[in-house]
Amino acid sequence: MSICLCNNPNYGFRDYRTRTDVQCYSCNSLERHRLIMLFFKNYKFNFNNTLHIAPEKVLINLLKSNSQNYICGDINPEVYKKKNIKNVIKLDVTKLKYSNKFDLVFASHILEHIIDDKLAMSEIYKSLTTGGRFITMIPQNLTLKSTYEDSRIISKDERTKHFGQFDHVRRYGLDFSERLKEVGFYIKVYYIEGNEENINNMIYDEKIMIATKIDKKKYVLQSNNIIYECIKN
Repeated sequence: MSICLCNNPNYGFRDYRTRTDVQCYSCNSLERHRLIMLFFKNYKFNFNNTLHIAPEKVLINLLKSNSQNYICGDINPEVYKKKNIKNVIKLDVTKLKYSNKFDLVFASHILEHIIDDKLAMSEIYKSLTTGGRFITMIPQNLTLKSTYEDSRIISKDERTKHFGQFDHVRRYGLDFSERLKEVGFYIKVYYIEGNEENINNMIYDEKIMIATKIDKKKYVLQSNNIIYECIKN
């Protein structure tokens, strides 16, 4: 039987877009959210200062429970009022006004929206304390050796055609970890059993299997979801 990690496992799962039986009826988590839940369950953290970029409602309490001080922000904070998410500050990840402030910056499925993702990565690096962590996930095409992007593709229809969504500006490939390393991060990749071949074709510092095939079935996880823990040296 499949269950969720939200402590309300008896509600089951519903369809989400084109995927069947993937969204928890109780907490609304999707596969990537449950992988993050499993990550925090397996690795006990206690952060002093956390920045949550583009906060997902399903993960707010999880991050708060692992943090002494929690801040969340987005380029368009007004959107979150409709989602009943409070205290979202205005924040441009390419122009962060922080230096050596946070020991955790969390951003999931954000970088594929940002035209200058290298600048965003550098700004996040700057905002972290030494030893601080940037934990991130992205939609990733593991059949691509190199990230596919083209600045000439600007219309919503063309971006959907080329990048999978109207507001995406690239499809990340196996080189995503290299882009992070170029900024200066020490990279740990957390993967699901069965994805070893793709992981071995990436450049990183450490790899950790966070979920087995049994976990994948139990918690309804996607094989190609990878967590990147990026540590500031």
